[in-house]
Amino acid sequence: MSTPYEGKGLMTEAVKRVIEHAFLDLDIEKIMVCHFLENNKSRRVIEKCGFVYTHFGEYKTLNFGEKTSKYYILTKEQYLINKERTNE
Repeated sequence: MSTPYEGKGLMTEAVKRVIEHAFLDLDIEKIMVCHFLENNKSRRVIEKCGFVYTHFGEYKTLNFGEKTSKYYILTKEQYLINKERTNE
């Protein structure tokens, strides 16, 4: 089901602000995320935000049991490198 807000980059922008806060204000060193294989919208947000694929794994849900998921990581170091590149 599509909403009038989809496809406008709102989620990507929100995630980028959370990442910025985590790395710059909270001094977190790395963030790990995952998405279910069939969730391409989440995959696109994750990739647009600079996360790097690490592995496939099983994620246990309350309603659907175990589902195969794709895992990613973004380190503070890589975030700062990416940020510097986009500011050039």
